[in-house]
Amino acid sequence: MKYASVALCFAGVINIANCASQRSLDSYAYPGYSEAIDQLGVPQTIDGDVDTAWEYYLTLRTECGGVVELCELYDRAVVDTYLGQVLVSFIGQKVEDASPPGIPNSRFQEIQTIISAEHTAWLDSIIEKVGWFSIDRYGHDADKAAFLLVQHSADTHFQNQLLQLLVPLAEAGNSDLENAALLADRIAIKTGTLQTFGTQGRCLQDGQWRPFPTTDPASLDERRAAMQLAASQQYNEKMSVKYCNRKRD
Repeated sequence: MKYASVALCFAGVINIANCASQRSLDSYAYPGYSEAIDQLGVPQTIDGDVDTAWEYYLTLRTECGGVVELCELYDRAVVDTYLGQVLVSFIGQKVEDASPPGIPNSRFQEIQTIISAEHTAWLDSIIEKVGWFSIDRYGHDADKAAFLLVQHSADTHFQNQLLQLLVPLAEAGNSDLENAALLADRIAIKTGTLQTFGTQGRCLQDGQWRPFPTTDPASLDERRAAMQLAASQQYNEKMSVKYCNRKRD
């Protein structure tokens, strides 16, 4: 599928490699999605306060007003964020040792593949029909939920296409600028190039989160400010607390 209305390249602080790459995902779908999320144990109800991202999206799912594509988006955002919560619990473990109780590691890897593939294929088809979940049409929550599906897609070609779509939308105020920055960096790391905004990194043994190398480190915070991102030191501290089990100072 090609997004005919999207410019192949754009100028500015982001430069997309292979920006003209296009790929059809019309036949890209995996069977077994419902079985995968059932086995993962994705909750369908909230027991108590709304404390997690998946609970928040489940709440939004009950308030989607019968707008089919919005309801389906929040369904998938629940799955995406619940899987993310499961994965965060395994930070620091070897990949081959990281799987929920009762699910063999090989099956857990398969579940992740199925979820990513289904979300990618679904979002691709929806964008073809109704466009992006832009802020002016669907609100900030929908823009963020759709972005999560893009960010966690295993398909780099798809991510490149969506980056081309998101930047002009963000510049017009119809998608969060942070989305474009996060996606640009995610693509850079996946393709073995330096990231631009320092949003992708890892936990070190001392409990500190540190970004992977960036282009021109001296001007990093200037680039971050242009995309409405917090200063790098503040961001690194936040990520250390969130993902590296480091207590806030």
